[in-house]
Amino acid sequence: MSESSEQVSAAAQSLSQGATEQASSVEEISAGMNEIAESIKSTTQKAEDAKNLSQMAGTGRYAQHAKDGGNVQGDGGDYGEIQ
Repeated sequence: MSESSEQVSAAAQSLSQGATEQASSVEEISAGMNEIAESIKSTTQKAEDAKNLSQMAGTGRYAQHAKDGGNVQGDGGDYGEIQ
């Protein structure tokens, strides 16, 4: 009976350790996915800004944008300083 108890205890301990390691792995994966999501969000914003700048260049608004110190009325974009 004592041997059975020891086997059950060892199995329970092994299972507990495996569950802990798996939870840690899930946390790492989740953190990585959050970083990827933030990177995608940033890239999307930069692509939108680039699109808006290219549209302004095509309509002549880019020159007005630079003349106004980088602020184009009504487009809501923050394109930084035009050099």
